Amino acid sequence: MKKLIPIIFITLLASCSERELPNSESSQHEQQHEEKHPVDIPEPTITTKKEWLGESGYCNCLLVTMSRMAISRIDLAADKLLPDLDALTVTRPDTNAWIKAQNIDINKLDRVTVIRTLAELADISPHTGRRSGKIEVHDVVGDDGDVVLRTFEMKLGFDGDQPTLAVIQL
Repeated sequence: MKKLIPIIFITLLASCSERELPNSESSQHEQQHEEKHPVDIPEPTITTKKEWLGESGYCNCLLVTMSRMAISRIDLAADKLLPDLDALTVTRPDTNAWIKAQNIDINKLDRVTVIRTLAELADISPHTGRRSGKIEVHDVVGDDGDVVLRTFEMKLGFDGDQPTLAVIQL
């Protein structure tokens, strides 16, 4: 229903101006005014308050970042730094502001816990022998925006005894 509001508003403006006589001075003035100042459709608002903490918060922020920035694949490894989400979202100010508000210090996170958290979401476990799986998440664009379904495939691997995880957006 929220998508229809701007369309209804534009229709109401057109209806009001059509009530004037076609050649009247006020009608011509309104038409010129409408041409110079089109109706702005508001951008979705993004809450920039802290909503997520720790490793599970980072996992959520990673999936949001991949969704919004159209990143097709990120590889995580226990012996490598986690991707810097602030740097990845720098070209999208709304998402970047939200990421910054989370104030997650990637240097303080346990990388194995991040990998385990994402793997468990996809029902992956080296104990069961399952090394890949998929998860579906709902991304809400903005505070009151559309809900978009995103699907990610997770692939668990090992580099020696260190776990790795490929996070692939399908």
